Amino acid sequence: MANVNQPEPSNVINSSGSDKTISVHLKKHPRLLLIAVILLACIVAGSIYLYFANEDNFDSKQAKTVYSGTTTYLVPGKSAGHGISFNKPNIFVTKSIQENTDTKHGFSYYKKTSSKQSVLNARLLVSSVAYPIPTAPSQNTIKAINDALSDSKSANYTAVVRPINQFAMDGYFHSPLKTTLGSPQPFKSKKISANAWKFSVTVSDPENTAPAQSGNLIFVIGKNTKYYYLLTVENSEWNKNQAFFNDVLDSIKVDQ
Repeated sequence: MANVNQPEPSNVINSSGSDKTISVHLKKHPRLLLIAVILLACIVAGSIYLYFANEDNFDSKQAKTVYSGTTTYLVPGKSAGHGISFNKPNIFVTKSIQENTDTKHGFSYYKKTSSKQSVLNARLLVSSVAYPIPTAPSQNTIKAINDALSDSKSANYTAVVRPINQFAMDGYFHSPLKTTLGSPQPFKSKKISANAWKFSVTVSDPENTAPAQSGNLIFVIGKNTKYYYLLTVENSEWNKNQAFFNDVLDSIKVDQ
């Protein structure tokens, strides 16, 4: 039988295909192996950067458009003439289940910080509280309340401020956030000319899991009821959107 020439072993292509050939080639050329490793590391690093860059872009775009519109809104109160209306920022969409009654409406806005996490970025809580007596307080009582709020050293100041401070605390009852009220200042809007007070509000998180917030609490002595309006927003948003928030506060109407 005639002899059949067999190919030289070095010319045989292994059944595992081109991957093993490339591996053998790289082993023979360590410089190429180093270049391949560096390229792979760059690709991985680039993918990680793009992932987080996309998240930052999402939050940045969101922050620029969050406070761009309002909707007229009413908390009706116990009966006719007990309501409070205002222009509600459109970021507040869903009412809290525990704060959805005729006399109290609460909203929370959570800002996305990553694909799986979000933090409290803004809070709105509004309430109409009926007087504990059948009729509205007398002019003497209203004057006494206003006098107390005008002087933090007055004998009645602590008693008058206590329920106002409690309302601010209730706004963050289910979170570790803590509130601090500033000194009251007379408040006026397009429809409110007297018997109303504005407190600056700061909100902090001892656990450092949520951003600090700033805002205002409005207290109004109405004809038929007293009103509380709390609005706080992440510090950076509050500071750069002051004109927007001033318009929101200026829209408050009571005894609706």
